[in-house]
Amino acid sequence: MSVAPPPTASAADSASSPTGSNDTASRPTGSRRSRWLLFVLLGLTAVLYSWHFGSDQASSYYASWVQASAQSWKAFFFGATDQTAFITTDTPPAPLWVMGISARIFGFNTWSMLVPQAIEGVATVWLLCATVRRWASPAAGLVAGGVLAVTPVAALIFRYNRPDALLVLLLVAAAYCVVRAMERASAQWMLAAGSCLGFAFLTKFVQAFLVLPAFVLVYLVAAPASLRRRIGHVLLAGGAMAVSAGWWIAIVAVWPAGSRPYIGETQHNSILELVFGSNGINRVSGSAAPAGAPDSPGPFRLTDSVLGGQVGWLVPAAVLLLSALIWLPKPRLPRSDPRRKSVLLWGAWLAVTGIVLSFMPGHFLAVYTAELAPAVAAVVGVGGVLCWNRRGELKARWILVGAVFTTVAEALFVLGQTPEWLPLLRPTLLVAGLITVAAMVYKPGRFAAAAAIVVGLTGPVAYSICTVSALPASEEPTAGPVDHGAVSSEGLGAHLVTVLSTNSSAYSWAVATVSGQAAARYQLAINAPVMTIGGYFGTDPVPAPPDFQRFTRAHRIHFFVAGEARGTGYSTQITDWVTRTFTETEIDGVRVYDLTRPR
Repeated sequence: MSVAPPPTASAADSASSPTGSNDTASRPTGSRRSRWLLFVLLGLTAVLYSWHFGSDQASSYYASWVQASAQSWKAFFFGATDQTAFITTDTPPAPLWVMGISARIFGFNTWSMLVPQAIEGVATVWLLCATVRRWASPAAGLVAGGVLAVTPVAALIFRYNRPDALLVLLLVAAAYCVVRAMERASAQWMLAAGSCLGFAFLTKFVQAFLVLPAFVLVYLVAAPASLRRRIGHVLLAGGAMAVSAGWWIAIVAVWPAGSRPYIGETQHNSILELVFGSNGINRVSGSAAPAGAPDSPGPFRLTDSVLGGQVGWLVPAAVLLLSALIWLPKPRLPRSDPRRKSVLLWGAWLAVTGIVLSFMPGHFLAVYTAELAPAVAAVVGVGGVLCWNRRGELKARWILVGAVFTTVAEALFVLGQTPEWLPLLRPTLLVAGLITVAAMVYKPGRFAAAAAIVVGLTGPVAYSICTVSALPASEEPTAGPVDHGAVSSEGLGAHLVTVLSTNSSAYSWAVATVSGQAAARYQLAINAPVMTIGGYFGTDPVPAPPDFQRFTRAHRIHFFVAGEARGTGYSTQITDWVTRTFTETEIDGVRVYDLTRPR
């Protein structure tokens, strides 16, 4: 990252810049102070994201995914859930490759899974700082990085073994490449941006493309080149994106189905069905999975009682500050003006992603909002510094007052969902908020600025600290002290583990059971392959009942465990056949069938 100061700007240029001031402390200079502040920020971020790692702070489903990849290169490449590579997850394997390589180097354990996630988090904060400061200032970059670092959903994903961590890192990296490309209309940087975005597709499929309109819009409108050249560069980036996203899809599509895993969460064993169906249109329409959204879709979803504590703390302030970037009085701005480009890039990212997440129905998880966090942080950084440097203007000052007021109101609302947790925080925040608003109105000096930062980040910091200190094992986690119906991974009885582990190496699968979550728990406990019947939800048509019976007669499966999930179709038929054909034994409260001993 370059830290050399730009050429001296004229007074008119300064007035039209995102900082709106000649104050040297807010210019994009490479001052020693800004570097030290960045180092401090990254150090604190590293501590926050790596504090209190524990075995109870990981998804068992994704952990079994990493465990399998550490034992089988076939499972590694395809993203299969067990080392026999029987079935894949519904998620592409790029995040697995990072955690899987770590597990192969350091051995499979919680530390080897979560440290790469924390490193990705620190890298994301650093890249966001570097990206924002190129069009704004070191101050704006530091504010944006600090806001992202303490956003609770960021503290969640960057210390958890879900794919969202790598997704957010790659999206911010793509944004950095776009910003660099626009400095001299660089085709090379646009190719890099397309490659990052394409690789992001291999982390969460279509979700990665929510930022695509922002990238295309800002380059087509503001890059310093002819329209024909701009269009050509966007097409080049699209080609790079297609190659980096499509190579794995193409390999899986042409690979003989009999020698690769079944594609999980599909009805026809097709990777294209997964990409464009379950994780494409159906994901957005809400028909990809059983309904399970923790809240209701709507325009205020991101600030409601569920998602407000994840990412919504500063969303109202970001909307106000974005309006400041658009509407504050300014001279006629050139097409490539940094302020205009900031509005196009971060504003479009915020708007498109926010609208999609707000109205997305179906099986919606709180961690999805992590993709919105960089845009919120960037708008707060750029818009906040602009308004502060122009605080002598009445409109700018009142926008700052409004941002503080709405942030305090949102924090009081979110904290009110758990009044028994830190009960003194709400009244303290209310008093501090009133003092800050008064200071902003009457004397917006250094005290007001410091107070605004403290008041604005108190709620997110409290939620983030709670997240890193007491995050439970869950397949659908949320940040903070609120449990919105997450399904925890309970431990298995010692006797049950001993029985299921008996002579496990003699079988292709030591256990078979319905649903991915149940299979993951058993696989982690006995450290042997477990067949996931029906995929994650038990609804995939695999294995076919005749195939399962053939595996059983060939003594390739030792035990069948009957759990709460029965699935549908083939899963139900297999369960019924097992219960009719084999004797049930209850071990530690679990119904177990020895498939080597029929009645």
